[in-house]
Amino acid sequence: MDNYYGYRPFGVEHSIIPERPNMNECFTVWSDQMDLIPSAQNIPDLINSFLGWRDALAPFVKGILDEIARSFSATAAPSFKKTSYLQINNSLPIPLERELLQDKHEDGHMVTVIHSNTPGLEIYANGKESEVILPILPARNEVVLSPGSVLTALTGGAISPLYHHVRNHGLDNRQSLMYFVNPEIDKPLYSWVKSSRNERIDIREQVQNAPLMFGLPPIEAL
Repeated sequence: MDNYYGYRPFGVEHSIIPERPNMNECFTVWSDQMDLIPSAQNIPDLINSFLGWRDALAPFVKGILDEIARSFSATAAPSFKKTSYLQINNSLPIPLERELLQDKHEDGHMVTVIHSNTPGLEIYANGKESEVILPILPARNEVVLSPGSVLTALTGGAISPLYHHVRNHGLDNRQSLMYFVNPEIDKPLYSWVKSSRNERIDIREQVQNAPLMFGLPPIEAL
């Protein structure tokens, strides 16, 4: 089984340690590589729904990332459509003794676009005196845009990753739909900000190895 294409069962992915797996199963669609999804020919409506959502989000994401890039004197953000993927998480009903369905983490991409159908997502925000945990639930026509550590690297630390977790409310129908946005790395990808050594750092290795922190293999498709 390839953990990046199609169905991924519970227990594969974690946020902090393998002994505390994320309490969900998921289904993943990577770019246009439908041939890598087992039995993709049997679920055309599902696949087309995923790709339709991707095609609606991609221009929106590109516009935002291009504006950020220009603010750092870059011409445009890296291309990402071929190296980004869609994922739906289905949370498993578990006893309330386990407080979090997913422990505190950041996603390790440029950005993640998130829509959830029920409460649970909570973000870590900087308050005046200490870190504040805020619940976030997008409306039916809203999404959450979450920066990841790849964007942090591109901006030389100016944009921090958005740490978040998912609280267990004892719901049996919680689903989240994500668009994980990765830059293409078929050529050197340099940060937009020079380091303390007055050089721009090639961040391709960070991009490819980000999934290791979740117990997943490096992203060979990049």
